[in-house]
Amino acid sequence: MTPAEEDRARTLTDLVDRLSPEAARKLFEEVDSSPDQSRTMVRRALIHKLNAQRQAHARRQFTQLFEPFLTSDPWLLREEFHCPGSIHPLDVGGLWSALAAKPLAPLSRSVDEILSALAQEQPLFVVLRTPKALALREELRVAAAARLSQTLQDKAATKDLLEAMNAWRRTEATRKNLGVVPRPLVLADLSLLYMLLENGGPYSRLVMGLNGNDDNGGADGAAAVLSFQAPGVPAPQASQLTLLMPLVLLNRHRAYRQMSGYLVQGPPDWQPVLLSALVRHLARTCQVLADELGALAGAGEVARRPLVVASERRELLERELVYLDDLLTLFDEFDLLRDGREASLAHSTLDTMIKKVEGALYPYLSTRVSVTAHAKGRMALDHAALAWALGYTMRWRNTLTRSLHWGTRYSDFRERLVEDLTDAYRAAFSRTEAGDSRERLGQAVRAAELSQAVGADLRESMTLLDQGLVQTATDRLRDATPMTGAEMALITTLLVKAQNELRRTKHWRDANLVNFVTLAEGRGLKG
Repeated sequence: MTPAEEDRARTLTDLVDRLSPEAARKLFEEVDSSPDQSRTMVRRALIHKLNAQRQAHARRQFTQLFEPFLTSDPWLLREEFHCPGSIHPLDVGGLWSALAAKPLAPLSRSVDEILSALAQEQPLFVVLRTPKALALREELRVAAAARLSQTLQDKAATKDLLEAMNAWRRTEATRKNLGVVPRPLVLADLSLLYMLLENGGPYSRLVMGLNGNDDNGGADGAAAVLSFQAPGVPAPQASQLTLLMPLVLLNRHRAYRQMSGYLVQGPPDWQPVLLSALVRHLARTCQVLADELGALAGAGEVARRPLVVASERRELLERELVYLDDLLTLFDEFDLLRDGREASLAHSTLDTMIKKVEGALYPYLSTRVSVTAHAKGRMALDHAALAWALGYTMRWRNTLTRSLHWGTRYSDFRERLVEDLTDAYRAAFSRTEAGDSRERLGQAVRAAELSQAVGADLRESMTLLDQGLVQTATDRLRDATPMTGAEMALITTLLVKAQNELRRTKHWRDANLVNFVTLAEGRGLKG
């Protein structure tokens, strides 16, 4: 290469290193379809970028055999939230680490060498779709299934395998900082992995087509599952693999809305299994909500800081509330909270969450509302976050009260908030130390916005008998500074009341009201 070509190659390599893997993949596809002078250099750099973190090729091929059935949810690794049919990548990784250590070590090295050689000229995602790679995957499947079949016939060997897998899973969970101690795998888990190795292929194709937009509560999906027949699969395994389909929808996709079809159409012996899984998903959801809302309130912290809601936490809370609503809707639909052991567990789970949230979040929000609503001169730093948190708390409570028939402390909490906000709202117009018209109106607007978040619009309580209110609004209209949307909304509400009053008392008009209406209409406001 000439010096100019070397500089160009270094520049292209540097640029490619800055790309995300997804961007690099798209760029490769573009370059691959449009040859030019830079194609070879860009192509080589892209291959290096895309393959840089993909070294354990044999393990990845092995994991792909289970991919459609896997859930990456770390909460389901915990003993108390474990659901029937849940398989985590850690479980498959533990099995592979044990098999590749001795029984399949030669085959593992051979697969790694072959795929590494192929990956010199193609990105790995292309290599893994080639007939050669698919043949290697099948070879791994057959060898692993044969070895696992032998192991399961020997109790001592099975015990040793499970101990090795569990040790690897604990170490890997710590290395990845998952924040959980994985529950120990048992014989049933190993048998499920073997069954998928032996006969999971046809069902992997089936399950990948189930998580669509099934608008009729999973009825179509359930019908497809129940009518599916995989050739050559023994009846006992076929029965277990068929039940695994809705469990995968639960554990991998959290497709709670689709469970209606499986509960209605599935055989009677499915219902206890699905109900058990649903209750554990409810427990998992309640635990996440309790933990996140407690963290939102700074549970365990010494200082009561202003409210901060990171976008990631907000998205998580919104998503979990939707899942809670889906679960409770399903429980209501099938009357699953009436009686029985699982119903008792569900009630206990909900009650624990409610007590945690009421104990940590309610007092914190009450304090922040008092500070924010009475803030003079400027908006408190957490005003917007507080308005969102109050609205979220109301939606959380409404979701629960559709299904629960025992009281919570929300009513008292809300009444205290409204009383505090009403006091702050009125104080903005009655206390001379509240500041100029912009400051006073700003305080009232903030109190009104927070009241709207809990379903009590303080603007509706305005009365024309409050001369401080009329005077503050009049002074703000005289101020040439542009008004905010919230200020205009509050003054417009007052304007409607004033116009109605003036029409009613056209012969004894209040001069202050006439002045206020004239200024408001002059600023372009309409009642």
